[in-house]
Amino acid sequence: MGVLVAGVLFSSGVGALARSTPVGACGLAHAAFCDTLSHATFNPAGDREGALNARFWGVSRELGYNNIGQGQYAAAVRSLQVTGSCPARSVTIETDIVVCHRRLDDVVNDNPDITPANFDQPDGNGTVTSLAMYPKQPFDFAGRTGKVVFDVADDSGGMHTAWPEFWLTNIPVPDPFVHFTSWQALPQYGFGIRFGAVCIPYDPSVSGSGDGGCGPDCHNNTQTVVTVSSAITIDNYRENDSDGGDASPFNPGTLHVVPYGCVTEPTKPGQLNHFQIDVSANQIAVYGTNAGRTRPLAHLATILNPDLGITRGYIWLEDDHYDANKQVDPRLQAMHTFTWRNVAFDGPVLPRDLGFDAPDSRTPVRSYPRLENLGWLSSAASPARITVPRVSGIRRAVGGLLTFNFIAPDTAPVNLEYSLNGHPPHTVPWPFLADATGSVRTIGIPIALSEVRRGTNHVRIWSAQDALILSNVDLIMKGAGGVVRP
Repeated sequence: MGVLVAGVLFSSGVGALARSTPVGACGLAHAAFCDTLSHATFNPAGDREGALNARFWGVSRELGYNNIGQGQYAAAVRSLQVTGSCPARSVTIETDIVVCHRRLDDVVNDNPDITPANFDQPDGNGTVTSLAMYPKQPFDFAGRTGKVVFDVADDSGGMHTAWPEFWLTNIPVPDPFVHFTSWQALPQYGFGIRFGAVCIPYDPSVSGSGDGGCGPDCHNNTQTVVTVSSAITIDNYRENDSDGGDASPFNPGTLHVVPYGCVTEPTKPGQLNHFQIDVSANQIAVYGTNAGRTRPLAHLATILNPDLGITRGYIWLEDDHYDANKQVDPRLQAMHTFTWRNVAFDGPVLPRDLGFDAPDSRTPVRSYPRLENLGWLSSAASPARITVPRVSGIRRAVGGLLTFNFIAPDTAPVNLEYSLNGHPPHTVPWPFLADATGSVRTIGIPIALSEVRRGTNHVRIWSAQDALILSNVDLIMKGAGGVVRP
């Protein structure tokens, strides 16, 4: 069945193309996808998207606390206060994405000791966290250089605080993210760019200040600046991370990221940096503007010969933390808000997916009142029973996916087992190269549409070899949303 867009009928199957529509609001002359992030949406209860429109966006969270013995199953810190473009106010985990003054704010707290009353106090009891947002429409750059743009108030304090990341993945696996060998949520194919290199103004009394650390074309005599800190590519689960801290045997560390320049950080709420990423088969180039400006674009870095193995994927915007009040870097950002606006990419307008969230478990953590479980513990003896409501578009879909994050705490590799709506179980062999236990993983499993039903679906996921911690479970109906005008 076709979809009517601007008076023209387009097929809703994967690969159907519409001409790009001229759109100026998001910073591209012609956009295949554009969202100014300026209007809040009220989604059904149980959706994870906060104020983002869940028809067009998916959100996943891995907020750091996983310990079976302590009853922590993808647990998160409950004390949150959003700021940014919003007046400071308390929010819950799933209202941590809000829209104020035509901008989108997201807040993450990586440390249960940190509250609105002491957010500026050093404390090293935090952890690594990640909040990820993606448009459900694919971005295609086959045979060309594709462009992605977004605005974010990149006031990162460095790679031991909070920083934004950009990812592209071949399928919409939840929360793609890598933190050394302890967190290996690798897609099968894709890449990530970390915007966490920070240089403070030149001060002769402070070692490392001023020029030199943020690219040869960066001169920061008066203001703090930010640029690309590192990048990672994944080719059939083979990682190549330019961050020298990841010395795992599965990372050759040969990815060549060439630094160039930097841009100034925001100094007050409402100031945003505009970033542009040019993606082709041979290289990825990153550009940005000083905070509060839309031009000129400064060349920040180029990733040479990324060897992506794909020409189509899904873009992700992430808010990532690493124990951000430990005071390794001067700024304290354990509870921190990033502000976003104007997300767009060019190219062919492809049919969007329909994605359906399993509501997070939202259960208390015994003996840890400042934490709340978002995930589930699942074993062969007691598989977690997870429901996914309001599923639709099955007949229009060209395929289906079961996507989720998981941790096998004690044994790896393991086989995964799943069952949909009481159908016989399916076995999924371990697809990853690395077999380290206790690492967060992300996966998308093709499913038979004949096993999916309209409305509420029941999912069981387990392993015969180890207990699993599960989170961010979704059913994806590929292409079922049809072609949507930007």
